[in-house]
Amino acid sequence: MPEKEPQQTQHWLEIEDNAGKRVVVLEAATCTLGRDSSNSIVLQSKLVSRQHAILLRVTTPGTANHFFRIIDGNLQGKPSTNGIRINKKTCFSHDLKHGDEIEFAGDVSATYYCNSDRECDSGGLNSSSHHSPPTQIIENIEFANSKESVLVRLASFPELISNPILEFDLTGDITYINPAAVAQFPDLRDVKLQHPIMAGIVERVQDDRETFFVREIEVLDKIFEQSVHYLPENDLVRSYIVDITARKHTELALRESETKNRALLKAIPDLILRIGRDGTYLDYIPAKDSEFSATSSQMIGKNEYDVLPTEVAEQRMRYVHAALETGKPQLFEYQLQVNDKIRVEEARIVVSGDREVLAIIRDITERKRVESLLQQAYDELELRVEQRTAELRLANEQLRREITERQRVEEALRSSVATNRALLNAIPDSMFRLSQDGTLLNYKAAKDDWLVASHTEPVGKKLSDLFVPEIALPLVECVEQAIATGEIQIYEYRLTIAEQSRDYEARIALSEEDEVMAIVRDITERKGAEAEIRHALAREKELNELKSRFVTMASHEFRTPLTTILSSAELLEDYSSKWTEEKKRHHFQRIITAVKHMTGLLDDVLLIGKADAGKLEFNPSSIDPIEFCRELVEGMQITTTAHKIILRTQGESINGCMDEKLLRQVLGNLLSNAIKYSPNGGSIYFDIVSKEGVAIFRIQDEGIGIPIGDRDRLFHSFHRASNVGNISGTGLGLAIVKKSVDLHGGQIYVKSEVGVGTIFMVKIPLCEGVGSRE
Repeated sequence: MPEKEPQQTQHWLEIEDNAGKRVVVLEAATCTLGRDSSNSIVLQSKLVSRQHAILLRVTTPGTANHFFRIIDGNLQGKPSTNGIRINKKTCFSHDLKHGDEIEFAGDVSATYYCNSDRECDSGGLNSSSHHSPPTQIIENIEFANSKESVLVRLASFPELISNPILEFDLTGDITYINPAAVAQFPDLRDVKLQHPIMAGIVERVQDDRETFFVREIEVLDKIFEQSVHYLPENDLVRSYIVDITARKHTELALRESETKNRALLKAIPDLILRIGRDGTYLDYIPAKDSEFSATSSQMIGKNEYDVLPTEVAEQRMRYVHAALETGKPQLFEYQLQVNDKIRVEEARIVVSGDREVLAIIRDITERKRVESLLQQAYDELELRVEQRTAELRLANEQLRREITERQRVEEALRSSVATNRALLNAIPDSMFRLSQDGTLLNYKAAKDDWLVASHTEPVGKKLSDLFVPEIALPLVECVEQAIATGEIQIYEYRLTIAEQSRDYEARIALSEEDEVMAIVRDITERKGAEAEIRHALAREKELNELKSRFVTMASHEFRTPLTTILSSAELLEDYSSKWTEEKKRHHFQRIITAVKHMTGLLDDVLLIGKADAGKLEFNPSSIDPIEFCRELVEGMQITTTAHKIILRTQGESINGCMDEKLLRQVLGNLLSNAIKYSPNGGSIYFDIVSKEGVAIFRIQDEGIGIPIGDRDRLFHSFHRASNVGNISGTGLGLAIVKKSVDLHGGQIYVKSEVGVGTIFMVKIPLCEGVGSRE
């Protein structure tokens, strides 16, 4: 006779609650039990928590057999209110055995059975005739598979989660390891406690008796964050491992960037101030070689009028206001008396914010002294020339009589010329003498001067022969303007030399009646530094604005739930001994609801952070959008009685490849906004159309509408319309919608009229390839 094939072991629970007795077959990798209808197994009792316990299928290492482990609490690790008892003993976690009796909150009882050939007494259920979903409930009690529930979507997380999960006892024997851990650490079963993942954990648990800790470890070229949970009732260690290599590299790059920015600020030798519109110092970086020894903490918060003489403060504030009103940089000089000495300072003021400026203060006392000496020498030279000219006229008349005097004057003139030449040679810049028509009459070139190096003999040539028209024409205009007005003309231009761009500044001043002197300085480095400062200021402004929005949102949205938690906690602390259990549970539920609301806010912030960093995962799968939307509308309709959501579809079904989690973010946020921003109720129309390989979702409300001025920034993080009033919100919903639609390769359109309503239309391709995209 042929040998009989081995029977597959069957696992089931016989449950008795307020709904009566029934049999539940256990086949899913993870089942949730509780009062809420979203659980895999619903327990009909008010004493049972919403998510009371978890049944986890555990495969016996090295075999095809498995058993079930029951764990008190939900998937987030929060224990139930009234606990569980196994065989009359309270416990947190227990590996079930045939015949074990389970009590939930002392009001619901269940018996666990496992057998290879036993048929269930209720309903005639056996393994050979059963082709049902992973978990079945007999006695006409059906499992409501709510796709809105995050717990159900993650029901099989131990086997399918992408992060490694490991469980072992204090001798190093591995009792459970998921596929991700096997793939990531293939030698873990052989090396055991010698492997970096397990090394040192047993000693730390035994020596310090820690039940939970987190540590970072390195395995080869990767860095992992390891959460370790010690279960003393079973003497088991459970570990969850996350690869944080990319995050560590990002933190290192950020630290290096901050170091470079600090070095750049330190390299600027001048005094740097951030000044508010009213003259208050918002930031203060002292000059490197300043005699003034005040620190930042001493100066920040003070006012211009507290630090400077009144006339100087008034002058500086006039330029501050001019910069804020015109948006143009302001440059001016002023004098201060410091330690019985007059110091001349130059202030450059640029706008750095809506109501603030950045001022760079430079001590130019020495430069002014040198300029004064040059001017004095120039005046003396002019005076001497006039005197000598008069003497020469007299000498011509009295040549024979005053020949000796003439020789003395000539010698003095030569000495003066030598002095002037020495002064000119001391100036490091190039100097050019030009006629009114732009002809080069003479020059003194600086080292590596391009103009001299690129022409054999530039003297006698016009500016149009030496430069391209875009530079030559403005220079000629500056020459003519300097001769006409007698004022110094400043012109900046850029030249490409040996495939490198260089910036120059030309200062043109009248030297004679029809001649000018042009001093040309290479300002390439200064221009580069100015550009970097402007970029840094713009980036800082953007970050400050984003931080301000986040702080405003967080302080507003967290205040109400925190107030709820505080008030309920204080009431429980003061009146717990006098209240009934029902009243206590009511306040505990208020705290739980507030915490969940805060958790949702933080989840939105984390999600938008992932999207901005390019880490938001895209995992499409084949779904029916119409059926998906029906279930979504049913769940949303429960949340409101003032609105009616009308779902209109084209056809019975549409098949497409979409990420169900991201699609829920898109449509859930749009429907939630339609309800939230229609405070007077009304109808919400939800249309689904399939056209030319594209699924079109159209949501129309009769709410407050979106002002035209807010539409350009509608999908920016933390931005909310100006007409929302006291309606709560974070400003993240539409930003998450836009990121999710983009990951699908779709488009989103909006049409709105204030006081009439808003229409959002989302187009998503139906045939996007199934895969994973970040």
